[in-house]
Amino acid sequence: MKEKALTEAGEITTLIYPNPNKGLLKIDISNMPLNSVTEMKLYDLSGMELTSKRNFDSNSELDISQFKDGIYILRIKINEKTFDWKVIKSHD
Repeated sequence: MKEKALTEAGEITTLIYPNPNKGLLKIDISNMPLNSVTEMKLYDLSGMELTSKRNFDSNSELDISQFKDGIYILRIKINEKTFDWKVIKSHD
């Protein structure tokens, strides 16, 4: 079953999908303030940072196809708010 991760913090709503995914995550952020400072980082379960992206739009993608199947942590920071998700990469 495909799931969407949804987090609401004040007016900002962040949607991460599909999860599990085959290597391409979609990130949709509603009501992101103009000129927000944004950053996303992907970590493995040991806490090692695998990739990062700064200054992304409210509708973005993150390609994780180069990483092996497994569980990862996606951390998104919008200004001073931080959101964490468990992301599953699987070819099944």
